[in-house]
Amino acid sequence: MALSSYLQKKRVFILSSLTKLISLALLYSTTVIIVRALGQTITTTNAFYLFYSSILAVTTMMFVPLPGASGGTEISFSLLLTGKMPSVQVVTVMLIWRIITYYLGLLFGFIGFLLLKTRRTIK
Repeated sequence: MALSSYLQKKRVFILSSLTKLISLALLYSTTVIIVRALGQTITTTNAFYLFYSSILAVTTMMFVPLPGASGGTEISFSLLLTGKMPSVQVVTVMLIWRIITYYLGLLFGFIGFLLLKTRRTIK
């Protein structure tokens, strides 16, 4: 849909932009939720640092020339968190973060693909 049609329907434009902002905020706040779930207390400053570390790590996918850029993202995320918590916890947070934000989406996509494929073969 072209930008001009969104501007004609201001309500659709505002609601879709708000929905995307909420979606991105939830995606990038998973790091904060994971650290809290592991029992570590964090300050507001550390919560913002974790939030922005997640954003920076995902942004590195655009600059790492690997298929999918998974390794570069995981390394950059780990390096950003190294000074903030013990290395064992950094690896744990990084693995849980990648499973939730990346590999779970791949798994759901694969399951959806298989379901669609079996529906088409049945018809």
